[in-house]
Amino acid sequence: LPKNFEASLGFRYFWFNSASSQVLVYTGSFGKYWTKYWLVFREYVVPLNGKIYITELLEGRRYFNDKENYLGFQYIHGASPDEKRIINNNETQLTYRADEIKLTYSHRCALYWIYKIRGGYERRYSSYYLNKYTIDLTLARIF
Repeated sequence: LPKNFEASLGFRYFWFNSASSQVLVYTGSFGKYWTKYWLVFREYVVPLNGKIYITELLEGRRYFNDKENYLGFQYIHGASPDEKRIINNNETQLTYRADEIKLTYSHRCALYWIYKIRGGYERRYSSYYLNKYTIDLTLARIF
């Protein structure tokens, strides 16, 4: 798109062992690049068992030397289409709603190596609250 904008539309299809546990996820995004910054909003819509579940994601990055060197954040709110369960009568349902924030630092070191450090906090809620803290360390080799 012109003026450093980006947009996308699509869908994801999940199949979990039976016809009653199939999930279709519609998604769309709109983003913008400014000099060394990138900001994108993405929404996921899941029609399931007569209900509509929505998840919203806001992500931003501040790039340094290239696309592998950045500081980023994510904020996610809503139902999680990747987390589901089968209830007693074999209906599929999304298990919870959540708010999540993640911070990421990515750095390319040497010619072929990238390391990433990501920390996050998630607050899930359905019939009770659950707090989840995560730290991910990644070392990747570029081929």
